[in-house]
Amino acid sequence: MNLGFCMPLYTKWVTSQFQLTKDRNMTDVDTNEKIWQRIFPQENGTPVLSPSGKYWVKLRFMGKDRLIEIDDRMPCDEQLKPILPRTININELWPQLLMKALLKVYSYKWFHENSFFDKEVGDGSIIYSLTGMIPEHVDISNFEKDAIQLFKHTLSDEHYFGQKSYMTCYCDNDFRPKLPSQQQFYGGKSTISAKN
Repeated sequence: MNLGFCMPLYTKWVTSQFQLTKDRNMTDVDTNEKIWQRIFPQENGTPVLSPSGKYWVKLRFMGKDRLIEIDDRMPCDEQLKPILPRTININELWPQLLMKALLKVYSYKWFHENSFFDKEVGDGSIIYSLTGMIPEHVDISNFEKDAIQLFKHTLSDEHYFGQKSYMTCYCDNDFRPKLPSQQQFYGGKSTISAKN
């Protein structure tokens, strides 16, 4: 995955979630599908270019698999570089398609341009949407007192190599990345909406 310095903070955060899912070989808890196998059209379990420019991404939302329809238009920065997650191989579209579908399914939480990431997409919702794994949120207010024992337990060989648990960390709202508003993505048009 590309975690270049020029990428927006929210993209780096989502990219790190995709990277964790890919590195730890996480699959859907029910179907055992890899995350890129949830993108259609596909051949032999690999997404392929859609001649129509339409794609469908299967995401878990509110306990059910939902088929989210998206198109191949991708938001770019002023230098025309994509601002959604991507791999170092510029021909791979699956991270951008996944992110676009995630933004669409969680668009009901968008309410103003200064929204924080957890209010937009939700901490842990990315991995849940891709794999069905339900996150457990653990509040750590004192690192020395609360975190060290938790880290020793969840990062032990049994848990890490046995893939019994996965850990991601996030900060308080003051330090979290903000998502751009819909207007920044689509010039004021409200074109993102969830579809069952």
